[in-house]
Amino acid sequence: MNFQSNNLRFFRSEYHDPVKMKEDFLYILYATIAWTSYFIVVKFFLFKKRFIINGKQASDIEDKDLKNRMVSFIHGLVSCIVSSYHCSFLKTECGALNLPYQRNALIFSISYFLWDTFAMYFEGLLDNAMIIHHSLCILGLTMPLYENISANFVMQVICIMEVSNPPMTIRHFFRLTGRRYTKGYEIAEISFIIIYCFARSVLAFPLLYYALRCHHNHMFLKFIVCGLMI
Repeated sequence: MNFQSNNLRFFRSEYHDPVKMKEDFLYILYATIAWTSYFIVVKFFLFKKRFIINGKQASDIEDKDLKNRMVSFIHGLVSCIVSSYHCSFLKTECGALNLPYQRNALIFSISYFLWDTFAMYFEGLLDNAMIIHHSLCILGLTMPLYENISANFVMQVICIMEVSNPPMTIRHFFRLTGRRYTKGYEIAEISFIIIYCFARSVLAFPLLYYALRCHHNHMFLKFIVCGLMI
C-alpha cells in the first residue's frame, strides 16, 4: 500500500467500510429529518407567535434568527459534552480506525449542518461566510466518516469549536430578546471571550501540531482542520 501517494486522492478507500458507510448515510438522513422536525415544533408550535423585544414585535429576521438559534443551541451543547468526554477519556493514536462513538458523533453534527444550511437558506439567513463555514464543516466531518480514519482528530476540533458555543448562543439570546444591557449578557459575553480565546490559542496549537504531523491524515483534512479552527 502506497499510503503517501494515496494521500493525494480526495476520498481514500484503504480503510473504508462500505457496509458501515451505507448505514451511516441512512442515519444521517434520519437525523436530518429529526433536526427538521424539531425546528418545525419550535417554529410552528412552541413559539408560533413573534417574540416581543423591548415592547415591540421582533422583525422577521430577528424572529427567524432566534428560533434557528434555539435548535443550534442543542447541537452546540450536546457536541460540547460529547467531544469533551471523548478528549478526556477516549485516548486514540494517529492512524487509529474510527470508533462507533466517533462515528455517531460525526453523524450527529453532519446532519445538523445539513439541516442548518437548508434552513438558513429558506429562512433568508444564509450569507457567504456561513456557506463557507458550513461547507467546510460538512466536508471535514464527512471525509473521516467515509475513510473510517482520523475521526479522533476531528473530535478534538469539534471540542475546540463547540466549547464556547453555549455562552455565545446565550449571549445572542439576551441580545435578541432585548436584554443587551444586563448582568446575564455581560456574564455570557465574558465567559464566551475567555473560553474562545483559551480554546483557539492554548488548546488549538497542540492539536494543529499533531494533526499536521500525523501522516495518516489526509492532506485535505489537514487543510480543513486549519480552516475549522478560524
